[in-house]
Amino acid sequence: FNNVVTEEFNKRNRLTFSGLFDWFISAGSSNHAVRMGLDVEQSKVDEVRSIPGGLRYVGYQDNNQAFAHYAIQGGGLNSHVKMDRTTVFVQDTWDIGQRLTLAPGLRWEKYVGKSGGTEYWSSSTLAPRFGFTFALTSNLSQALKAHWGRYFEGLSSGMFSNGVPGALPTEIAYAWGSGTDAIDPYTPSTWSAAMSLPESACMA
Repeated sequence: FNNVVTEEFNKRNRLTFSGLFDWFISAGSSNHAVRMGLDVEQSKVDEVRSIPGGLRYVGYQDNNQAFAHYAIQGGGLNSHVKMDRTTVFVQDTWDIGQRLTLAPGLRWEKYVGKSGGTEYWSSSTLAPRFGFTFALTSNLSQALKAHWGRYFEGLSSGMFSNGVPGALPTEIAYAWGSGTDAIDPYTPSTWSAAMSLPESACMA
């Protein structure tokens, strides 16, 4: 019936602190360029989605006339979550002579998901990696390179927010039978012949 289906409030913010420390070591033909880093981040998501007035009607059209088909009460989304992320990493670029360079590294991350001061998710990862470059010719025009590493997808609030109690309010759908009283569509035995409508006839 061209009515407003939902109303939504969405607010997101993120605060990040990052620090880097570089250390260069030279010992004859062997040189190190070590980088160490720390990232501390907190993100917050407030997301509310609801039906205007708390009730939404869905109808069908027959012979250019619109009829009420069923009503939906409740539902939507009421999510208020925080995500804390802490990352520590160290990596080295180690030149051994003029032809060989080694690149070891290690990264540790910890994620904590909260809502209302209660912790609902906690996960930590350890990701090692290693690479090398070897010059095949003395003029360094050709090189052999290889890299191995373990990587993880970053955790986002959407991965746990729906599991927070109360984030998904109860949704109840009511459909009209042969009379004017609303009936429970999840109890087929209460349906009447008037409910036998093709899916193609339904419209929001």
